[in-house]
Amino acid sequence: MSDHEAQNYKNRIGKAMLRLLAYESNDDSEKRWLINRIGNERISKHLHRISPLALHTLDAIWKKGPINGVAIADELDVTKGAISKVTARLLDYGFIRKEKHPGNKKEIYFSATQDGGLVADCHQAMHQKMDQQSIALMSAYTAKDLDLIAGFLEKLADLRRP
Repeated sequence: MSDHEAQNYKNRIGKAMLRLLAYESNDDSEKRWLINRIGNERISKHLHRISPLALHTLDAIWKKGPINGVAIADELDVTKGAISKVTARLLDYGFIRKEKHPGNKKEIYFSATQDGGLVADCHQAMHQKMDQQSIALMSAYTAKDLDLIAGFLEKLADLRRP
């Protein structure tokens, strides 16, 4: 591949990744979808401010709780500091609660409240719908193609890791 071709691919991939990231961080359609389905004003007021990472953190806590911050960070492949900030917000929203481990008073575990479970269930339902659309798109590609794409994106993500 020539340098010119490589630069063109890099630009196309970079623009596509930027569009994906912009959609994930700025798009309010996920929030609107959740708010419309929750139908609870007390919960919905917090959903206007919730980040995608907070929703995925809540999902991890709902599925695996009680769970500590280190395990959440490992599950989501993000920093412990990011989880610390997100769990503080989720606590403020009343979506999770924290408990000290009986055998180790320094270790804190998180579990979802009833409101948090409602949000997590609704968020998971939204992702099931989105997953169906992704699977339909992927059906146009071979397993070899998808393995190549996945491997490339994983390596690209590793290059960006601090």
